[in-house]
Parts: sequence; structure tokens; C-alpha cells
Amino acid sequence: MNRIGRIIIAVILVGTISYFILPAFLLPSGVWRRRVVRENPLKAPTQITSVRGDTLIADRQEFRLAGVTLPTDANLAARAANFLRVVTAQGVEVLRPLQPAGTFILRCEPRIWHWCGNDSVKAHYEQFNLNELLVAFGYATVDHGATGLTETEHHRLEAAEALAKQRHRGMWSERPGSTERSFRPELGLNISDALHLQTMIEFTAEEISEQQ
Repeated sequence: MNRIGRIIIAVILVGTISYFILPAFLLPSGVWRRRVVRENPLKAPTQITSVRGDTLIADRQEFRLAGVTLPTDANLAARAANFLRVVTAQGVEVLRPLQPAGTFILRCEPRIWHWCGNDSVKAHYEQFNLNELLVAFGYATVDHGATGLTETEHHRLEAAEALAKQRHRGMWSERPGSTERSFRPELGLNISDALHLQTMIEFTAEEISEQQ
């Protein structure tokens, strides 16, 4: 083997080793490219084409969200519509149809962004009850006059609202309408706000049930 051949082989070996070793020393995440993870996608989602208030519009169907009331303030209403467009980008599935006809509890699969640079995962997708999620991020309140919901469903929505107030999200922010860290349209939901949300809703709903 001539000298040029040996140099080429050496360069290839050094480059290969560096590709796998250097990120551990140069990058906080330890990888060249952080991953986007989607391990449990919706099985048969309906794609949403537009949003009109508390109603999601698909090609052949409309889904009015049960048990929630959207804000009347124009700025907050626009932010709520934007939130719904982002978190339903992967489509929705019906958890349960309710009466009156055309009202539903829906499932969505929003993108959760990982803000920490030490994390090798850049974002992941996770399934949520859309009605609860909308309330938990402060873009709707509980419709206490809604019919068709079970006692548990009422309590879970009330728990979501209590958490939104506690964390000052959306309309409960000290400056409603200002830029929020919990939700950024270009990135999705902040992992710090979404990670244990469903467990917190369940726990708070149990407390509400015990108090009544």
C-alpha cells in the first residue's frame, strides 16, 4: 500500500472515531443531532382543517369541544385558536361523543419541546385529552352548565382549571396575552409544563371529589 493510501485510511479512521467520540466532549447533549421522538402516534386521527371558536372543523365533520368555554376577549380568543391549531396538528381522535349531538371529548398528540441542551431528545409527541389540555394551559374555562359529562370528567376539567390558575397560564397569567414559556407555537408545549400534567390532573381531581 502506498503512502497516499495509508493517509486516506488514517483520515477515515480518525474521522469515524471523532464522529462518535467528539460530541461527548463538545456538545451538552452528547450527540451531533438531537432526536424527535414519536413512539405512540394516534392510530386513526382525523385531520383538522380549521378552528372556529370551540369547534374544530375537518373535511366532513365538525367537533365542538364539550365542557369548555373559550375566552371572549379577542386577543385571548385568537391565542386559544392558535393553541388548538398547534396541538391538533397531528389530528384528533374521539374519546367520547356527548349530547347534545356534535359535542365531543377528543384526544390529541401535541409536540413537547425539550428546552434543556443536555437532553439528547429535542422534542417528543404525547397523547392528551384535548378538552383538559385546553383548560390546563389557560385557553378555556370550565363550562359548569355543560350536560352529558360524567362526574369524573367534570372533576378533571375543574382540576385542569385549578392548575392553570395556580401556574398562571394563559388567561390566568399576570399579563394575559403576553408571550408565554409554557406554549410556543413554533415549538409546541414546554416539557416542564406538560411532563406530569396528566398525573397532576388526576391527583387534583381526586382531591376535588373528596371535598364534595
